[in-house]
Amino acid sequence: MKPSSLLNDLLLLNVSFDIHQLSPFLCWQVIDESQGGRNLMSPVGRHAGSVHLQRDDRVRVCVTAFSGPEGSAPPEDFGGFKIENCTLQSVPRLRERDTFYSPSPFQYGQSVDGGTAIPIGPFTLVDHGKDEKLNAYYERQLSDNAVLVDKDMGIWELSLVLVVEIKPKATAVGSHKRVFRFDPEAEVGTGTSKNL
Repeated sequence: MKPSSLLNDLLLLNVSFDIHQLSPFLCWQVIDESQGGRNLMSPVGRHAGSVHLQRDDRVRVCVTAFSGPEGSAPPEDFGGFKIENCTLQSVPRLRERDTFYSPSPFQYGQSVDGGTAIPIGPFTLVDHGKDEKLNAYYERQLSDNAVLVDKDMGIWELSLVLVVEIKPKATAVGSHKRVFRFDPEAEVGTGTSKNL
């Protein structure tokens, strides 16, 4: 089942990794599941290169782990993964002179290291199997709850940090932990005045 079929009027933050990859960086995509279907990652205009959010957007996170054919073990040895920690962090950008936007674009952000962090989860398994096009086995999990955008305007450095335990099948080598992340910029509303 595709995660989009589980959502109504939500933004879906899709992140993925391969269990054999060397890089700590997540592949990611933001999808508007509402009927409006607005483009959250426009390649042109003032919001190009950033995730463009609006007040009252609700965001859920979908994590997909792949086991591709170029790994150190056969793809079919992949036994799934467990999300031990998933945190959405934000640091506000300078608004003008010595004024910053609020610490987080999201409701209930907890202060941490000059910004805010919101724990995401728990997660539920929504799909698994083999992607024939990629020739890779996969498992997909979706956060049970959404985080709410409760600001009208602003710009933030946004990051998602994911700690996972990768579990092989019983016949393979033991489990191990990995940390993955991504770091886009997020804008809410117009982001900032045209004069800045």
